[in-house]
Amino acid sequence: MDDKVSISINGQEIEVDRGRSILAASMQAGVKHMHLCGGRGLCSTCRVRVIEGAEQLSVMTRYEKISLRSHLSFSAEIRLACQAKVMGPVKVETVFPTLGRLDYQGP
Repeated sequence: MDDKVSISINGQEIEVDRGRSILAASMQAGVKHMHLCGGRGLCSTCRVRVIEGAEQLSVMTRYEKISLRSHLSFSAEIRLACQAKVMGPVKVETVFPTLGRLDYQGP
C-alpha cells in the first residue's frame, strides 16, 4: 500500500501522507484554510464540502458528529477538516473563506 495519497483541496492537487487530516494536509501544502480552534474539533470553521471520495475518509469522530450533526445539522457531505483523515483520493472544497486578509465590502 502506498503511503502517499493524492487529494484536491479547492482545486489544488496535492500529495499527502495517508492518514493525515484534511486540515494538516492543507497546511502542509500551503493551502490557506480557516481553523480558529487550532484543529481540536471545537469551532467547525475548518468545514469542507466533500465533492468526491467520501468513502476514502475516516469515520466521523465523536466531536465531529456532535459539532456537525447534533448542534448544527449539516448534511453528510460536510466534514471537519481537522477530524477527517484521508485514506485515499478525495476532492474537497473549504466552506469558509481562506485565511488572510478579508477585504471589507461594505457601502
